[in-house]
Amino acid sequence: MYILGTPRVGSKEWTNPTHWGDIVRYIKAFSNKSKDNEQQIYDSALHGAYWTFADPSLLISLFNYFRDFIILGKSRVRNPMIEIENFAFLPFADFHLSPFGYEYYAGTYLKYNKTLYEAYYRWSDGNIDGKSYGIEINILNIIRFPSLKCDVGFDLWKQGFNLLYYERDNDRYRETTLSGKVHIEATYHVNSTLSLFGQTSYKGDGYLLGNPVSHGFSAKIGTGFCF
Repeated sequence: MYILGTPRVGSKEWTNPTHWGDIVRYIKAFSNKSKDNEQQIYDSALHGAYWTFADPSLLISLFNYFRDFIILGKSRVRNPMIEIENFAFLPFADFHLSPFGYEYYAGTYLKYNKTLYEAYYRWSDGNIDGKSYGIEINILNIIRFPSLKCDVGFDLWKQGFNLLYYERDNDRYRETTLSGKVHIEATYHVNSTLSLFGQTSYKGDGYLLGNPVSHGFSAKIGTGFCF
């Protein structure tokens, strides 16, 4: 919805935006590193937003929240998956305006017994220096106890450039990057309201949403609440 509300290219709001300034600045800045002009990047951003609205998991979630939470007044909402014998799945789609172009996601959740898998493929275009492709597979609840569960996952990608050297070393910037990330995450439920989680991971060079560009180990800790 935020992307769809962006002012039209060439309009008064586009020249001096009072809202959506970050999207406008992104399009103007990225046009210098793209084979497309501002209008084409704007159109691609709108197409990506519509791609997100085609997300089956989003549509099912909206329907269930409206029915169970708003109409029926339930405090919790169940989101069922599509079941076929011993398997259940729920496809999803996503879209981001990344530093190297429009990044699309297509994947599915897959459940077999009590183990939940998440797998998706992503691809990007628009950068004059190269394209990007990647896959990610997460195994959720690979270890599960009443109060403790563990997840593992890995990510692989191929990018036609290395953002680590952007505006620092043009030759190395244009080298193809083939890399990945592995992570392990644990969640401990202290009680029905409070949970604690921690994640440790190693990532190689390259762009991955929400992660540093350079390689290295990282750790995250946090808390969760359920009311």
